[in-house]
Amino acid sequence: MQDPDAGEILRHFHAAGKPTALLCHGPIVSIYALPRAKEFREA
Repeated sequence: MQDPDAGEILRHFHAAGKPTALLCHGPIVSIYALPRAKEFREA
């Protein structure tokens, strides 16, 4: 949840229509795909 590059990768995969799977505690990484992820995390 602290790696903005992960969010960029997820947004790229979504825009390209690539399948993406998030397992176990991996879905928390999807927070960094939000437009204002840093502010969300700090809140």
